[in-house]
Amino acid sequence: MSDTGVRFDPGRCVKCRTCELACKEVHDLEPGIWPIVIQEVWKGAYPDICREFFPLVCRHCEDPACVQECPTGAIVKREGDGIVVVDQEVCVGCGVCRDACPYQVPQFDSRGVMHKCDFCVQRGEGPACAQHCPTDALSMSVHA
Repeated sequence: MSDTGVRFDPGRCVKCRTCELACKEVHDLEPGIWPIVIQEVWKGAYPDICREFFPLVCRHCEDPACVQECPTGAIVKREGDGIVVVDQEVCVGCGVCRDACPYQVPQFDSRGVMHKCDFCVQRGEGPACAQHCPTDALSMSVHA
């Protein structure tokens, strides 16, 4: 059983969006594609209103529906660390993964290729979003 996931401290987040920009830069993504998005939720009733932030990002689920439903096998959960990755050469852009994902995380670029958080595995330095978070609100852990 892997313990791979996003750790988020909403009390530390100031919604500076550094995590979003770091991800886009590292992956050289076209406009409109955001593998991590900080959502804002307002709670309470006037005058006792507060706002909270939370990341909309791939959860690298224990039993990912996107992996099960992908008709081409382009999405796999890696053995050992549990990171869910996409082989963009195999992805046909059918959208089945987005429909299967309970968080609606997968996004498709203008070529129809799916993008989502992959913990920046190609970098070998850990996720850029967590590395550049100025308040340490965001971290990602990968454990086998």
